[in-house]
Amino acid sequence: MAVNDEKIFEKVKLLRNFGLKSEEEVILPGINAKMNELQAIMGLCNLEHVDRIIQSRKKVYQQYVKELRQVDQIKFPNIIASKYNYCYMPVCFINKRMRDRVYSTLLKNKIKPRKYFSPLTSEAKYLKNNNCLLDCNNLKVASDIADRILCLPLYEDLKRCEVEMIISLIKKTIS
Repeated sequence: MAVNDEKIFEKVKLLRNFGLKSEEEVILPGINAKMNELQAIMGLCNLEHVDRIIQSRKKVYQQYVKELRQVDQIKFPNIIASKYNYCYMPVCFINKRMRDRVYSTLLKNKIKPRKYFSPLTSEAKYLKNNNCLLDCNNLKVASDIADRILCLPLYEDLKRCEVEMIISLIKKTIS
């Protein structure tokens, strides 16, 4: 990117990253760009591997569920789909404090979870600053769930021992 104005440079960086200043703060309406030709070609090249990748991710997903389903402070979403691609590993904690404790523990151990649905779009500063007509006070259920959801790492090459370590850290933090 070539620009000689620091303010413009910072704004463009925000725009290309969906307006996210940090994981906790959305300050601009960002860009959800479509894939380019190179990305499309890479996607086509990977189509022959998709079923194997989904099966690998499914095993990781099932390992998390098997080990964490018995933890009272954690709930799993009831996913209803004819075919699921195991793209995310969302877990819902009993409260925000518990979610944040687990989040901090994982980060301290160099594991990167995501507060995936947080902040809600309705909490974006740019909406509040522009006198948006959206009534954020009526989103109690969405706010509650967003405050308790954490997406755990889930990718094809995630090793069984790494999942076991993540599970162990979560259980240790909760108990």
